[in-house]
Formats: sequence, structure tokens, C-alpha cells
Amino acid sequence: NNTSKMFNSFLKIAFRNFTRSKGNALLNVLGLATGITCCLLIFEYVAYERSYESFNPDAGRIIRVQDEEYQNGQMIVPCAAAMPGVAPAMKREFPEIENAARLRKISILLGNDTRNIQFHEASVYYADQAVIPVFHLRLIKGNEKTALIDPGKILLSETLARKYFGKDEPMGKVLTVHIGGKLRPLEVTGVFRDYPDNSHIRFGVLISYPSYSRVIGTADKADDPLETSFG
Repeated sequence: NNTSKMFNSFLKIAFRNFTRSKGNALLNVLGLATGITCCLLIFEYVAYERSYESFNPDAGRIIRVQDEEYQNGQMIVPCAAAMPGVAPAMKREFPEIENAARLRKISILLGNDTRNIQFHEASVYYADQAVIPVFHLRLIKGNEKTALIDPGKILLSETLARKYFGKDEPMGKVLTVHIGGKLRPLEVTGVFRDYPDNSHIRFGVLISYPSYSRVIGTADKADDPLETSFG
């Protein structure tokens, strides 16, 4: 038909032009391919950046509280964090707050002394029990309602569980924090699926928040600053 003949004619013309000026034709093809590739990479990058936290069904309902101090209308202390007493106080005084979770980032030397291995972990968090439901951590081992309630407990991602225990069962085993010549044992009470990379928080190791009170010596005190401090 006429359409087929026209298409064949265009192909012949294109082929003749290509053979007559191979340099220009090759340059045009390479330019077009490079442009398309760059566009696809840019689209992929933008899509990934816009996907942050999208895996969490409650992402739109989670608010990060931070401390900013002002004098005479001018901010003098910008801070991406809040003081530890803020979370329990807000949960107690604002009924619209369904849950509150605190995280304190630290770096530690963590070891499995039974296997004689130690690693420096730069992204470790003291974490409230509420971190599990708020951030939808998926535990494949352990009880998601109790794993971080008591002091001296630790949760690991799948990757880090393999890193410290290999093929051995990690539940109930002990990892040791080596700090200043002192040893602090932590019982493994859970393993969670690796947290997605498209999150502004990267979870790998979670230590129960009450463990921090033990570290600073304020555990079980009525005025424990980790529960009351706004300073």
C-alpha cells in the first residue's frame, strides 16, 4: 500500500544520507542517544528522590519535632532535634498525638565476643518502643510490642544480624558495647527487615531507650532527665 511504499522510500533516503555523510550521521545518532540516556537518568533520579518515605503508609501523619530558640524575634539556636522530655509531655498533654517516638543517634564499637569480632557502627540509635510501629519496622524475629521496652535490649537489621552471627540464631544472644574499657552487654530481642534506602533515617542497630538511662546513671529515678528534661 501507499503507506508501506512511503516508509520504504524514507528508509532509502535516510540510508543514502547516512552513507554520504557518515560522520555527521554518526554524530547525530550519538547525540540523540546521549540526550535520551541523560533524560532517562534524570527522570530516574527525580523519581527516586520524590519516593522518600513513600513506603510508609503513615508518612503524611508523622511530624518531626525540633527545637529552635529565639531572642528578640531572631533565631539564635537552630536545632534539628528536640529535648527528651518533649515526647512524653506532648503525648500526655495533647490528645491528638497518637504516639511519640524518640531516637538518639550514637556511634559505638559493637562486638560478638563469642565469635571474637568487633565492628565500629556509626549509625546506632537509642530508640523508644514506639519507633517500631511509627516507622513500620517489620520484625521477622521478636515481639514488636515488647522488644525495646526493657533496658539492655538490642534490635538488628537482617544484614547486621548476619554480620555478627552469620548463620547462627541471634535471638537471645549477647552483643557487647566496648566503650572506655567498659563492657555493656545487650541481649538481641529482635531482627527486622532491612529498612528501605529511600528514607532520611537509616536503621541498622536499635538499642532500647531505657538503656540510655542506665548509661548515664539516672534509671528508675523520678526526675530522670531522659523523661523530664526540656534543657
